[in-house]
Amino acid sequence: MSSISELFKSNGYKHFMRKLLLWSAIVFVFGILFLLMHQPGGNVMTIAGGGCLIVVMVLFIIEKIVTRE
Repeated sequence: MSSISELFKSNGYKHFMRKLLLWSAIVFVFGILFLLMHQPGGNVMTIAGGGCLIVVMVLFIIEKIVTRE
């Protein structure tokens, strides 16, 4: 179990999670804008961005449970 907590504390993991959160939020916002402007691809972008945001949220919750913060 210590290897998982070491992974969550590593700089590479934190950098990856920041990038994943940033890009998924950008894709989600652009997907919403595309839906509002009735442009093609808005559904795909919204689903992909929202799915990545859910993955980030689940990994964040697991990280807090494992590291007990």
